[in-house]
Amino acid sequence: MSNGHLPLTFRTPPVSPPRQSYLSGMRRVCSLEFRPYLMSSPDSGLADPLLGSGGTERSFLPQSIIYNWSCGHFSKPVLGGADDGDELQIRREEREKYALDHIAKCQHSSVSKLNYQIASWDTKFETGTKTALMQPFSPIVIAADENERIRYFGIY
Repeated sequence: MSNGHLPLTFRTPPVSPPRQSYLSGMRRVCSLEFRPYLMSSPDSGLADPLLGSGGTERSFLPQSIIYNWSCGHFSKPVLGGADDGDELQIRREEREKYALDHIAKCQHSSVSKLNYQIASWDTKFETGTKTALMQPFSPIVIAADENERIRYFGIY
């Protein structure tokens, strides 16, 4: 009887015969039909002619307001400190000035009722907000009560 050792022979499969490459007859050429100016272009990279900043006449990317805005927006560094703070501060001051101007206009107006009133509610208290004016195209709400207090709420 044997010691439990079974002779195992491992064989690798035979090598496959070489196959003909499907891409052997193809080569990379610039098509004169789509971009004739690329033949004399010094740029030889794949994305250089499309994304390069060499000139706008070579760009195949769409030119639109959104595209131009995104180019300006994404060309700024993400972690820029002072520039972003200045821009936010300017926008905040503009919104604040807009709100104060409109509050002053409401206070000095001879009209006792708000125009374009969308919502009104009764809070069942003697004092408090009774009327709200919501602008349909601006993210603001102006609320007034019987004590002639005008409150401005901006949603930004």
